Amino acid sequence: MLMILSQNLASQTNSALLTPTEPDGSVSLELSELLPENVKTHPERFFQVYVNHDHNAHLELAIQGTYSLNGNALSFSPIYPFDLGISYTVKYRSSLATEEFLIQSFIIGENQIVTSPEVLNIYPTGEFLPENLLRFYIYFNNPMEKGYANTFIQLTNAEGDVDSNAFMEFKDELWSANGKRLTLLFDPGRIKQGVSTHSELGPPLLEGNNYKLTISASWQDVYGQKLSVNTIKKIEAVHAYRDKINYNDWTILEPEANSKLPLEIHFDRMMDHALIRSMIRISKKDETSICGFWDFSDHEHSAYFIPEENWVTGDYIITIDRNLEDITGNNLHGLMDTFGKEKTQKSISDLKIPFSIQ
Repeated sequence: MLMILSQNLASQTNSALLTPTEPDGSVSLELSELLPENVKTHPERFFQVYVNHDHNAHLELAIQGTYSLNGNALSFSPIYPFDLGISYTVKYRSSLATEEFLIQSFIIGENQIVTSPEVLNIYPTGEFLPENLLRFYIYFNNPMEKGYANTFIQLTNAEGDVDSNAFMEFKDELWSANGKRLTLLFDPGRIKQGVSTHSELGPPLLEGNNYKLTISASWQDVYGQKLSVNTIKKIEAVHAYRDKINYNDWTILEPEANSKLPLEIHFDRMMDHALIRSMIRISKKDETSICGFWDFSDHEHSAYFIPEENWVTGDYIITIDRNLEDITGNNLHGLMDTFGKEKTQKSISDLKIPFSIQ
């Protein structure tokens, strides 16, 4: 059935469209008549929300979110909060009796241009990666359309063959809260020795071989914009990490007092950078946390904690969660793959490393 877009908002006599004033708000359509229960099946037939583009005035791809029905009110909340300064358009029906659609735009804060999407980084950043690598982290500058990771991401070998079983498929993909970081998990059954999937298909990465991780240019962000260029990460698989993390081989370099120089931690292997950010805490001796941020170098062999304020003379503690992992899933108290190893492993408490600044 042909649906007509109209900007004649004066005809809106029996409905009220309520638009948000804050990023975490919702769009609500209130009709004078009671909405039928079957609206829950296809709520998008009553209204959808789009992002306006200066270069693309017509409505293409509705942003993703969830609908809720309460009496004669139908509400929409986006998966990710509305962005400040971005112009949105709502296409909606004014009543149940019409198939004609009205449009109304809204903006939260000052107007700004939606930037084109791009891949900012892929972790681990190194090219030489152990064959039992557990995960990739892919960072984007814009929140991406969810549910299509396995469609737009491929792992290929040197001959160009695609490994369609390399990564886990989840009903809900592993995205950060802002939709800008995807955790791409290899199928653990392909990595763990002695498991049937490993025996049948082999590991996704095999020591001595070359691979490419490709992110397709066709993937769209939540604003309907494509990445435009393929992003390719080259990989050479090297010897697997089959031993527990050995923190006794770490080197810690204390910063100078009255400076914002970083506290340096040099590890015995490539570590999971995302878990470092959440599982290593820097505090004073009295447990008062030191605020700051983490940076990395040497392909995540080294981490640098940079404080928000100058270091002061005194005693400090580095508290490391026992579940901190390297890039293959081994942590401080055990191995991800215990094949051929003693399975009863000694549990340890969180690691506390004292240091002083003179």
